Amino acid sequence: LEARVVERTSRIHTLLDQELYLREIMETISEINTLLLATAELDALLVEACRVMGEHSHYRFCWIGLRWDDQVEAVYTADRSIRLPDTPPYPLAAPGHPFAASAAARCLRDNATVVLVQWDPQASVTPWLDRANTLRFRATIALPLRAAREAAPLGVLCVCTMRREGFEPEEIAMLEELAGDIGFAIHALRQREQVDRLERERRENFEQTILSFADMIDQRDTYTAGHTVRVARYSRLLAERLGLAKAQIDLLQQAAILHDIGKIATPDSVLLKPGRLSPLDYELIKEHARAGHAMLAGIAMYRELATIIRHHHERFDGMGYPDRLRGEEIPHLARILVVADSFDAMTTNRIYKARKSVHEALGELQSRSGSQFDPEVVAAALVALGGVELPASVSQLPKNQMEQRRFSYFFSDKLTGLYNEDYLQIVLQDPGTLADYHCLHSLQVKNLADFNRRLGWEQGNLLMLRLTAELQQRFPEALLFRAYGRDFVILSRHHFSFTGTKPQFDCLSGTGVEVESSHLDLREDNTYSIDRLENLEVLSDLECPL
Repeated sequence: LEARVVERTSRIHTLLDQELYLREIMETISEINTLLLATAELDALLVEACRVMGEHSHYRFCWIGLRWDDQVEAVYTADRSIRLPDTPPYPLAAPGHPFAASAAARCLRDNATVVLVQWDPQASVTPWLDRANTLRFRATIALPLRAAREAAPLGVLCVCTMRREGFEPEEIAMLEELAGDIGFAIHALRQREQVDRLERERRENFEQTILSFADMIDQRDTYTAGHTVRVARYSRLLAERLGLAKAQIDLLQQAAILHDIGKIATPDSVLLKPGRLSPLDYELIKEHARAGHAMLAGIAMYRELATIIRHHHERFDGMGYPDRLRGEEIPHLARILVVADSFDAMTTNRIYKARKSVHEALGELQSRSGSQFDPEVVAAALVALGGVELPASVSQLPKNQMEQRRFSYFFSDKLTGLYNEDYLQIVLQDPGTLADYHCLHSLQVKNLADFNRRLGWEQGNLLMLRLTAELQQRFPEALLFRAYGRDFVILSRHHFSFTGTKPQFDCLSGTGVEVESSHLDLREDNTYSIDRLENLEVLSDLECPL
């Protein structure tokens, strides 16, 4: 009887120890499942899962390997005291390679759980690891990590125990459930990473497309290009002052970059016209707001931008275009863009209008608050834009040969191809351009009317063409103008003078046509204009009537 009591008592203690052991395993697995739900980064999740497993009283070492094709590409563990023999990758089936004989390799090859128990004290359950650090391991288990029960393994979970009995059947079942959960988490996080990568690529493509659109605008009109960059900067400053969220600020800046994209549909004769627009020109250029919206609204990712772009010329009082929206009917970001756009227009030199200072422009914004502009945005502009530094020189005057050819389309003399008197007036009133030139010679052609009466207008035109060619040959670096049909102007970077007041030209010899010249030194700090009485006269500001 006493023996039976002792046996029964021992069995009860064994069952109690086993229950406590399995309960500890359940707590470990529960903690790892919490990690699976809370951790969004794959590498951190796998290392942390190994750490929690290693804190179990009997689990001496835990590692997770991720498979790629026929090898383990990456290994994760929290215990650095046990050194792996070399760095991954580890082949699954390479003859002679120590890893190929491991439980992990067999598990991945067979897609099944593999348990090795140390029955022989001289044998190792981890033959590919350093024996000096693994002598106390009594068993190892390798479990496939799968997205679904019948799927191919994504990796392997390996656990080494110091428990003499190895792994209990119930314990193996729980570890297999855990391996399934880890495998599903790996699959889900990889899917999320792929979605995030695709989203990043989509955003990058979106931004690249925006920049490509902006470049299209740049190629058509370099002045508009500079305007676009400045409006985007002013828009961001206003949005930040108004306390908008980063996503809204970024959206506004993208809209600012593209706000004039509709001008791609504007005829060159209007878009590139440097002077004032006629009423018809103005009606044509107003269409760019609708055109920009039409270009972008059909593409889902551009739809928000399209709405802002459509309404960036609306007025707060409802007198704008294209839809005559008023007040808060106008999208908030469009109301900000209107102010940024107008501020840049005011602080930029135009052919027909000098730019305002920052102070003057802000004063004009304030004077139109509540009529053209949203008062809230104007109030923000008074602070956000008060300290901006304007570019040293922003104008519509040509900066290269291509732009000079563009100007000649609008400002060329129809007969000779030289610049006309309209462009001369513009140049004379632009101190920045005049600073590059030293002197001005005005050439007044005399007796041309008599020549025309004797030989006809056609011969007179040919004579003017020959005179033009001679001027271009003698002054290749100068700006040449023909004004009012029979007068010429030479703007030279270097000082020169004619002999006498009646310079000689080979093409005029024997024609009876003469040239009288007058000279102005442009290094004097004056402003100049042209006046036509009987002949062309260039007047300094000291001579100009008020």
